[in-house]
This record gives sequence, C-alpha cells and structure tokens, in this order.
Amino acid sequence: MSRSRVLWVVGLLALGACGEDHEPREEPGNRPPPGGSNPPVTYQRSNVTGTYAVTGTLQSNAPDGSGHNIANLRDTITVSENTSGLNLLSINIASMSCGGGIRAAMNGERTFDVSGGTCPVDVESGCTASMKVNDGSGSRDAGGAFQLELRGEVSMTCGPVSSRRMFVMRLAGTSSGLSAPDTTFEKLSLGASISDTLELLSTDTGHTP
Repeated sequence: MSRSRVLWVVGLLALGACGEDHEPREEPGNRPPPGGSNPPVTYQRSNVTGTYAVTGTLQSNAPDGSGHNIANLRDTITVSENTSGLNLLSINIASMSCGGGIRAAMNGERTFDVSGGTCPVDVESGCTASMKVNDGSGSRDAGGAFQLELRGEVSMTCGPVSSRRMFVMRLAGTSSGLSAPDTTFEKLSLGASISDTLELLSTDTGHTP
C-alpha cells in the first residue's frame, strides 16, 4: 500500500473517532441512590395500632430443648406509632415496664415484623431477670382480630449463677378495655399476666442446676 493511501486511511479513522458518541462519565456525587428515585413504601400504621385484650400461651424450654413447659396467658397489648421513622411501631405489655417498647415495623398494610426489645422481670431480692425479644410478627385483620407472636429468651442471674430459657409467646385478641384477671379462679381458667408468668418462669430458671 502506498504511503499516501495509508495516510488517507488513518485520516478516516481519526475523523470517525471524533464523531463517536461517548457515554458521560459518572461522577461519584452524581450516582443515583440505591433503589432508584422511587420513594419508600409507607403503610398506614393506624391499621394495626391500638390496645388489645389478649389471651394466649407461652411455651418455653431450656436452650438444649429439654424441660418443655406451656403456660396460659392473659394481658393487654398496646401497639403505637414510633415517630423515629417511617412504618415503625412500639409494642408495650400492660403488666410489664418495657421502656420505649418492643420494636416493630410495618411490612404490609395490616402486618408487621418484630425486631427486638428487652423488658425487666420482677424477681426475688438478690437476683435480676429480663425478657429479651429477638423477633416475631403480628397482624390485625379488617375485622379487628389481632395476633402477635414473640420469640426470645428469659434470663436470670443470682450472684455468680446465670441461666436462661427460650420462649415462644402466641397471643390473640381484639381491641378492648378489658383488664388482666385479679382472682385466683380467673388466673387458673384464663391464664395469668405475662409479668406473673415470666416471674415464675424466671424463678424456676434460676433454681435450675
């Protein structure tokens, strides 16, 4: 190929390169946020908030699965909006003092996931005990029926000795102003409050070798 023809080909390639459309370089500050520009989904927390008179069961066992036990419960649960973020909820148990409440978040129009929380348990002098909620779920249907499941552990420390039991709490009820039972007969037939039940459970746990 002659030298003039080579220069002609090189010139054409150079002109083509000048006419190419290049993608704009993405600067770090111009990157779109994860998930695109769509706003987060917001659920109506009023679909599940309220105060509910509930009954249910508490199933517990040692960490190795032994010592299975079931107790009947009756208490009042309040679900309220947590103003620290979208879709966030706080769950409180009437018979216990759980501070800011057990944390939860809406995951649907009438459902929510429980993410955790810790509540102290009243026990004998010289010991400390607490209920730690690890996770769970809840819902309220269009008819007002409320359900809540909590999973976690109850631990007790008396001096140098510590022990714990795992639990699953399943509760159901409706929005009501009913209070926890007061008489022995009611406690035997309908179940004790969650606080009383955990106190007994903690005492048994603390006395386990």
